Amino acid sequence: MRIVSVCLLAAAMAVPLAKWKAGSVGVESDLRGVSVCPDERATSKAVVWATGSKGTVVRSVDGGEHWEARPIAGAADLDFRGVQAFGAQTA
Repeated sequence: MRIVSVCLLAAAMAVPLAKWKAGSVGVESDLRGVSVCPDERATSKAVVWATGSKGTVVRSVDGGEHWEARPIAGAADLDFRGVQAFGAQTA
């Protein structure tokens, strides 16, 4: 599970001068893609999306503090390597 790097990166991108900390995303996947919604990068409530192996998509609406899985039906065999965040409901 490669959750630490995404949490750290999300925190660093979302909040200027953020302190890095390890956290749990709660998925058994290698996460490779991460994107912060452009309009919210300077706030602590930034929306962050991350994607990875096994069709994994996760989202945080509080700058990477907490994460939730956003499963995609039929995507279990896919390996996502990038994501573009547009808002809290769209990536």
